[in-house]
Amino acid sequence: MPAILNSWKEIATYMERGVRTVQRWENDGLPICRLGTGKRAPVFAFTVEIDQWLRKHRTVASPDHLTALQSDSRKLLDESQLLLSSLQRSGADFLFLDLDIATTMARTALKAGGYPEKKARSQRIARRAYNTILYLSQRLKMTKQQDSELREKLAAVKRELEQLGESF
Repeated sequence: MPAILNSWKEIATYMERGVRTVQRWENDGLPICRLGTGKRAPVFAFTVEIDQWLRKHRTVASPDHLTALQSDSRKLLDESQLLLSSLQRSGADFLFLDLDIATTMARTALKAGGYPEKKARSQRIARRAYNTILYLSQRLKMTKQQDSELREKLAAVKRELEQLGESF
């Protein structure tokens, strides 16, 4: 005895599609049986008939459909490239912001003089920011100008941290 699917949900799950898709396919000849008349009558289907229908209707996509898919893929790729570029710019902006923080904190530590706690806290923050910038800059694509500017400013922060007794 063939397996029987007893609802739109069971049929859709068996076909690995959504319920609405399967309901539309009924209009294309998908072998669905109804108990009673009308669109709201309960449905059932035999898996053997579903399998036959699927084999019959699995055809190669038309060239127009493939062209449309390729066009959509190109658009998606272009949009992804724009998004990636935007993220790279945002990443570079973040690094320069973090670099400003490191510079400010290193200078604060150098000027703290008689406030050892303030000096130690500022020095820790500056060193953590410096290490973060080094780590992230290796993973971020920047323009040559951005990279050069970043290296120059990092060198300045490193010199100030060395004056504070940090070793690299």
